[in-house]
Amino acid sequence: MGSDELMPLSQRGVDGLGGLGATVVDALDTAMIMGLDEVVSEAGSWIETNLQDRINQKGQVNLFETTIRVLGGLLSAYHLSGGEQGLNSTHKGPQPIVYLETARNLADRLLSCFYFQSNIYSLQ
Repeated sequence: MGSDELMPLSQRGVDGLGGLGATVVDALDTAMIMGLDEVVSEAGSWIETNLQDRINQKGQVNLFETTIRVLGGLLSAYHLSGGEQGLNSTHKGPQPIVYLETARNLADRLLSCFYFQSNIYSLQ
């Protein structure tokens, strides 16, 4: 758990998007909608335990993929877990604020990408 992408034939994970665990975060809102409480709990625990440290590491990321998969996934998880009177107040996993604070940290770091006139972006 915690890889950016899954290679189905080899059944291995690869970190081709900066190592932010994009697949875990991206799949979380789907698991919440489907009522897969065990998956939600495991993914939420991974996010709470690991994602902040990964975000805080400097390195190159794909801005588009990171924005839609990781930032979008965190904001969806926040809403679906009942944050700010979102949909589900009986969620599994960490408190909704964990998703929001992690999203805010990531967004603050991604903001620096918009100040460069280059096609390659780095988390600062």
